[in-house]
Amino acid sequence: YKDFFAKEFLEKVNRISNSFLKFEGRFNKIGLGNRSFRNGTLFTADLLCKHDVFYELLASSGLLKIPLKFFGNNGFIIREFKIISSVQHKGFKYWWHRDHPYMYDPNARDVGIGVLVPLIDFNSEVGSTVLIPKSHLFECMPSDLNVELPYPKSMQLNTKLGDVFIYNGRLIHS
Repeated sequence: YKDFFAKEFLEKVNRISNSFLKFEGRFNKIGLGNRSFRNGTLFTADLLCKHDVFYELLASSGLLKIPLKFFGNNGFIIREFKIISSVQHKGFKYWWHRDHPYMYDPNARDVGIGVLVPLIDFNSEVGSTVLIPKSHLFECMPSDLNVELPYPKSMQLNTKLGDVFIYNGRLIHS
């Protein structure tokens, strides 16, 4: 979804999220931080509990009305909610996967979605998400896919500040 959020609002979210990353980074140096690294991505826990702006980003903005268009009253589960901040981490490694539970059961009920809110322009220059188009329709992972290497049939996600990417958890991505 293009231009879903006002850029000024996302700049505010970015300032707040960066302050949490820096604060927790200091604690992490002495073993008390709660962020972890996976394939070049920083994961910071419990942002919804740390500041109202993250709740506003998810719930008050109307963002959750988008999946309702697809799922209606059947419901959905947010399997992944990522905020991509301007704090960069080096060391991207491929990790092709489907989100839980589809990595284990490709026939699981189709209710799991991912929500990605970039607080920056998100593209190949900053190591944005890579995906295999229409792979949510595949029964299994492609036989020629090595989970740790680039895949020739993939595409790079390119978004601008203000965009939102909502995807089916079955989508094979890295």
